[in-house]
Amino acid sequence: RFQDVEETHLKHMKEFLNTYADALQSNHEQVGQVHIDFKRQCLDMTVEKLLEQFVQSKYTGFDRP
Repeated sequence: RFQDVEETHLKHMKEFLNTYADALQSNHEQVGQVHIDFKRQCLDMTVEKLLEQFVQSKYTGFDRP
C-alpha cells in the first residue's frame, strides 16, 4: 500500500534527522571544549611568557652574524 511506503519513508527520514541532530550536538560540544581550552590558554598567558616566546623564536645564537 501507498501508506506503508510513506510510513517507511517517514521513519527513515526521522532516523536521518535524529542522526543529524546527534552529529550537530557532538560537534557543538567539541567546539565548546576548544573554546574553553582557548580561553584557559589566554588567561594563562602572561607578558613574561609572551616575551620569552618571542626571544626564543628570534634566537640566533651567540655568534655575531
